[in-house]
Amino acid sequence: MTRGTKRILVAALAGLCLAGCARYEIQGDGQGRIVRLDRLTGQVDYLQGSRFVRIANPGDRRADLQKLGEVRDWGTAQYDAKYTLKLKTAWRNGRMYYQIVINPAPPANVFNFRIGLNDADGFQVGSASLNMPDSTPTPDGGVAYSGFALVDEDVYRSIASWSPRVEFYSGRVPPEELP
Repeated sequence: MTRGTKRILVAALAGLCLAGCARYEIQGDGQGRIVRLDRLTGQVDYLQGSRFVRIANPGDRRADLQKLGEVRDWGTAQYDAKYTLKLKTAWRNGRMYYQIVINPAPPANVFNFRIGLNDADGFQVGSASLNMPDSTPTPDGGVAYSGFALVDEDVYRSIASWSPRVEFYSGRVPPEELP
């Protein structure tokens, strides 16, 4: 390696070290705490014991809640090769809002659908029961439901899939009328 190449390499390394050292600004916050400001990202950390702990940015929280509030289309699912269900959800103000469409409309006197909300391991972490009289007919012969369920934010985040479930009205309907 030539002497000129070595000088360029040393200068580049020194420049990188100085840039890295200037990334953080350490200062007191006036309340006796030591605060570290990341000049590149704007993140603020404070010293707690021997570690720096990130201070939550309210802007990040707003953006996160806005993302949860966007409508999430879960696609369609089949039940008994006869009914097609379509689910949409959004999490707002501590509630999970849902819209469910079932085609064709099932007979109201036979059963109610229930939507199971599952985590990544397949455990049911939430559900929504659909009472048939509460539905609204759709132009294509189906029924639509719209409502909300009280669901914790962390639970809503953990939902990875959904599945239709059915609650049969046993004893109220003759067996020949069951689907």
